[in-house]
Formats: sequence, C-alpha cells, structure tokens
Amino acid sequence: MDKQLRNSKAIIHQILAEQPICRNSDSFLELEVLRVYAKHMNMDIERMTVLSLYTFRDKWGFPKPETIRRNRQKLQAKYPELAADGKIAAYRKLNEERVRGYLRDEEYES
Repeated sequence: MDKQLRNSKAIIHQILAEQPICRNSDSFLELEVLRVYAKHMNMDIERMTVLSLYTFRDKWGFPKPETIRRNRQKLQAKYPELAADGKIAAYRKLNEERVRGYLRDEEYES
C-alpha cells in the first residue's frame, strides 16, 4: 500500500474540505474515500459490484466504514469549518448523547 494512502485521515480531511455534501453524510464520504483508493489502484469503483467491494475491501486495503466515521468525527471536532450543517450536527450530537447514556446505564447494571 502506498504511503500516501496509509493516512486515511488526510484523505478524509481533503474530501471534507472540497466536498461539503460529505460533511453531512457518511455514505457519501465513504463512497468518495473508496473512490480515491480505487483510483490509486487503477480500479473503477463505478464498475464494481457491492458484493465484490465489500468482499475484497480488506484485501485491497480500503478503510472500513467505522474508520472513516471515526476519522470524520475527529476532524470535525478539530476543524469547525469542516462540521456538518446545523440540523445534521444537532442530530449527531443527540444520538451521541443517547449512546453515551445507554453505555452508562449498561455499566451500572453490570
């Protein structure tokens, strides 16, 4: 794997800076990240089936959706100019608070 592609955080940062729609949608962001990786490997992601993409993504060294999401969260926390629009940001914050509350409840029950 090329050294440039090892740093998925830098790739995600560039995509968020250049494509505002990706700030609001992890699906769009994931597609663009995979497009960068595939292009670097001379693959045409538009011609891949979903089955082949998900079956071979680890073999090809493509980042997992969770990695993309976590990197997006870290970058948006660090760089406010890359944040999602108000509605999406509010929804994500509410969802994050719900998950944390659920995890706290699980700790106390254990």
